[in-house]
Amino acid sequence: MNAQINGVLEQIREKLMESAWGSPGLPSMPPDASPMPPTVGAPGSKSIAAADVEDALDMYLSGMVDRLMGQYDATDEEAADTVFAAIDQAVKDGKLPEMPSDTAKEPEVSLWVGKATLARLQHLVNEYARNNAEES
Repeated sequence: MNAQINGVLEQIREKLMESAWGSPGLPSMPPDASPMPPTVGAPGSKSIAAADVEDALDMYLSGMVDRLMGQYDATDEEAADTVFAAIDQAVKDGKLPEMPSDTAKEPEVSLWVGKATLARLQHLVNEYARNNAEES
């Protein structure tokens, strides 16, 4: 499972480097360094299947749901509602962009997962759940 997650994260890194997040001002590679593999979509590279990206997003969100279920003895529906409410709150607070639609292309989904990871979505979900649990 870690190998699969690492593969998805590497693909996200590649997409981020292709996007505006990439920094063209980085120093060049040392002469003895091996070149990076071709980026996704480049000739000779493997393309990510849309289903794999969808599965990665589902896995990413399911992991948060599972953590909440164990931590708060919540049902899967309660935990999922909490995760999505936390995402909505993070979007309202400007900490996270809107989730991609169900019809979004794989680059948009990958970029969102990358941004959610950088925004520490898991921490935001835990914080939201803790604050919500204190109110009840």
